[in-house]
Amino acid sequence: MESGKSTPDLSFLRKFTEGDNEKMKFYIGLYLKTAPRLFEGLKIAMDLRNYDELYIKAHSLKPQTGYVGLTGLNETLANVENAARNHLDWSIIQELVKKADDFNNRGTTELESILKEL
Repeated sequence: MESGKSTPDLSFLRKFTEGDNEKMKFYIGLYLKTAPRLFEGLKIAMDLRNYDELYIKAHSLKPQTGYVGLTGLNETLANVENAARNHLDWSIIQELVKKADDFNNRGTTELESILKEL
């Protein structure tokens, strides 16, 4: 997604589920169900300016975004992790979290459409 790609890449999920549409639906649905809560935690950690918690939240979100093929979001979360680990200026972190949230919103819309098609 980051490099101009707006559609989730489901190749990993397809391979992981051996092409089983029901399993794919399960994992996409799980992401759609849990992502809002996880992103809320990421935003709270940012608002509290808690570098350690921000790192943990971004780190725990990354694998899930990888499963559903949100590569741009995954890359942005890695940048959030690095920014938190290196205690970068909060304006940089705020921009990265906003970017991650935007990627998530677009990705969620795409995943909801894919879910309906499966």
